[in-house]
Amino acid sequence: MTSQSIALYPGARINSFLDPHPGADDIDLRLERLDLRYYREESNDLAVSVERRATARVVLYVKTLPEESPSSHFRVLRSAVVLRGWTVAGEVHDDRGQWDPLHPESAWPDVERILRNGQAEGVLAVHQHHISMSTAAYKHVLKRVAAAGCFTELLWPEAEEPAG
Repeated sequence: MTSQSIALYPGARINSFLDPHPGADDIDLRLERLDLRYYREESNDLAVSVERRATARVVLYVKTLPEESPSSHFRVLRSAVVLRGWTVAGEVHDDRGQWDPLHPESAWPDVERILRNGQAEGVLAVHQHHISMSTAAYKHVLKRVAAAGCFTELLWPEAEEPAG
């Protein structure tokens, strides 16, 4: 097998292995992830200018299992913030076991409060699944963040799987 980078729309690239018979589930999953990535990027573009994002204050959001340490996730996110020229405005760790970000026991409302109060222009999470395992709930959260005039950024975009 050889590796190839495929451009599906401007600015989006995924790496794939050429397989003469890729499974339909694999193709569907790749297309769904690219659709979500495009949806997030378009929401960001509508809500926040590129210039404003260049020097943004962001809230870091990490979801873990109860009693799992978030320190390695926050360390990686802080490094990404430095590389992007951003500033950390806050950190929110959610270990309450709720995978619906809008559940009353979730810590996600803390993120939205920080954004609505103007303390940050965006949120940085490790992966979409740190925000929600549900595609519908993830899209709903992206809309809410954009409606607040803020952006959502991921360390590993939807079309990619996190390492490890």
